[in-house]
Amino acid sequence: MARLRVVVNTAIDTAPESAVRAVLRALCAEDDALMGRIAGAFDKLPPNVESESCETEYEYDPAVEDEALSIINISDGEESDSSTISATMEEEPTRANGESSRQSQKRKAVEKQVCVRCGMELEDEEGVKSLTCLYHPYDMELDLTARSWRHYGYGRKFENTPYWRDLNPAGFTYPCCGFLGKESIPPGCTKGKHWAADGKRGKYDDKDASEAQKENIRQFKETQLAVARNRELGVPTHLQTAQRCIQTRSTQI
Repeated sequence: MARLRVVVNTAIDTAPESAVRAVLRALCAEDDALMGRIAGAFDKLPPNVESESCETEYEYDPAVEDEALSIINISDGEESDSSTISATMEEEPTRANGESSRQSQKRKAVEKQVCVRCGMELEDEEGVKSLTCLYHPYDMELDLTARSWRHYGYGRKFENTPYWRDLNPAGFTYPCCGFLGKESIPPGCTKGKHWAADGKRGKYDDKDASEAQKENIRQFKETQLAVARNRELGVPTHLQTAQRCIQTRSTQI
């Protein structure tokens, strides 16, 4: 858990502001309780922290700050001559359409979104990464029969919480396909449209949403029937999971 915290803190420190905003939007769209906590954290900020000056497309650069301080002479309390400032600042390059490079970078940063289904970063029409979203239509479920729980001792209360999912992903399974929580390939068992945090849908190259929903229901019913048959036959749980994984992968090929 400590290692995960270090990784997350490093990612927050190094990620661009547009990516951090996209992740926050995706988390708020996925969990109402978490959205309330985030809103409460914003309410506790000082009054002047969120201003227009914060909405910038630049990343922090110590060299740029030192140059700015030398221009306006903050340490001496004196302002530099306007001619010195204008001579020091370079002219922004302008594109053929009259849009400066900084404005173009800010526009592209705003357009980036994160899919709330698969967690993939979406792009605009000029840089689409994938036409198809692969996701699990059902959340992971706790599997107390998994052997991995033996390492944590008997008599403990295991729950379906983010803490236990991160600590022991092999103790959870996806009811839609039988994949274990630790398996990241494939990222999902169902094809569909990308969903951004603002509710916008991306491209989809196979079938429309209604047909995809019918297919999801059909696959889920088949999985439940297979689980019921295996239980009647006394098939062990780990063999049932392996069988469903093989069937799911064969249908995707």
